[in-house]
Amino acid sequence: MKVSFGFNCRDDYTGGYTSTISYDTVEGIHRVDYLPVVTYILKETGTPEGYVTAPEQTIQAD
Repeated sequence: MKVSFGFNCRDDYTGGYTSTISYDTVEGIHRVDYLPVVTYILKETGTPEGYVTAPEQTIQAD
């Protein structure tokens, strides 16, 4: 199965996008750098056929 994802970090105050960088390391770990320290909502926006959409999750960046 092929899996893909997208990552957008939008500032709800200005509507602009931050300078956050999202990438995979040579070790196979996905990193997100320069993520502002705030509360985020993790939301699945597309669900493959035959799967259930995950519920939204609130996460805190430290």
